[in-house]
Amino acid sequence: MSSLNLIDVLMVGQLGDASVAGVGLANQISFILMLMLFGISSGSSVFTAQFWGKRDTASIHKVIGLNISIALLGGSIFTIVTVAFPTAVMRMLSPDPMVIDVGSRYLRLVGLGYLPYSLTTSYVSALRSTHYVKIPMAATMLAIGLKTLMNYALIFGNLGFPALGVTGAGISTFLSRVIECVVLLSLTYILKTPAAARPRQMTGASWAFIKVFLRTSLPVAVNETLWSIGMTIYNVIYARISTQ
Repeated sequence: MSSLNLIDVLMVGQLGDASVAGVGLANQISFILMLMLFGISSGSSVFTAQFWGKRDTASIHKVIGLNISIALLGGSIFTIVTVAFPTAVMRMLSPDPMVIDVGSRYLRLVGLGYLPYSLTTSYVSALRSTHYVKIPMAATMLAIGLKTLMNYALIFGNLGFPALGVTGAGISTFLSRVIECVVLLSLTYILKTPAAARPRQMTGASWAFIKVFLRTSLPVAVNETLWSIGMTIYNVIYARISTQ
């Protein structure tokens, strides 16, 4: 799942220092969101695995609902900030005007994919904890393949498409996240997995259970988020040494 962003850095690297620096720094925001969602999903997996041991699918559906609610809330905040204020975000990451310009164009597009990605991670957590590990892998492998092909076409202007450079990378990343989410949800419900809950089945968790859920999930999410911010600060320091 994380390699989708890696593909951008590898292929955009052929466009020059400013491009690879802009994409690399912009992806640090995705990295922070990814680790935050991983923390939330890790806490959710604890409960999902326990309920799956008892084959209590009704409780699993409520856990999925809580996971989705928190993940979409976090994803929405990241989306609003990156889509509405990409230049301000990039200014915090680099002092180079060219890097800020490139990174802003990329970040605005990638930010649109944060919501489908947040939904994807919630279902991936539930599927893994109920022994359905091949569905997430299949959806992500398809997304990676399409992402690489779209990058080849949109970044460099192949297969009859215009050469859009970094903008093309942002478009392909957004589309890949949407495709990944759609394929994952389709397989989840078509195959009638334990994670195939209807919206009304995801509600109704008691306040007592919500408190227990948060006590388990939030410390992990905060830990992962703080660690990812620490790693991002390294890159901010490197960017102030030089773009190269």
